[in-house]
Order: sequence, then C-alpha cells, then structure tokens
Amino acid sequence: MAKRSTKAAQERIIAGMEKLSKMDRFHVIQAQKGWAVVRDRASRASRILGTREEAIEVANRIARNQSADAVVVHNSDGSIQQWHSLS
Repeated sequence: MAKRSTKAAQERIIAGMEKLSKMDRFHVIQAQKGWAVVRDRASRASRILGTREEAIEVANRIARNQSADAVVVHNSDGSIQQWHSLS
C-alpha cells in the first residue's frame, strides 16, 4: 500500500508543478530607473514606473485585463515578497 500512496503523491506533485509552469504571471521587479512590470517569458518590461506601489497597481490591472493567473511582487534583492493569485 505504501508504494501506491507514494506514487499517487508523486503524481499529484508533478501535476501541481506542471500547472505552475503553465501559469501566466506578471512580476513586479526593481529596474535601473524605478520598478518594472514584466510578464513571464517576456524579453522586455510591460511598463516601468517610478514607485513600487504604482507598479503593483499597474501589474494588477494588466493581469486582470489579460486574464493572468497571478502577480508576483519581488523585493529589491529579487526575493518574492507577495504572491497575488487572481484565478
């Protein structure tokens, strides 16, 4: 029985990881001149704003309009501070 439950748990973990990899997220990150709103897998920022608060507001608005799954707000060191799920 342990092997079955272990296999089922592994399958659930893999399914969760696949779902995360398919999520459409916008990130708020520090840029050279302010804070940037960047979509997953984008080569350029959608917007660069003067303050982090402005960037969070714009990221949430763009993400809702684009039916994205989440907005991820990063600290200035790149670590994740907040994760706003929109789905």
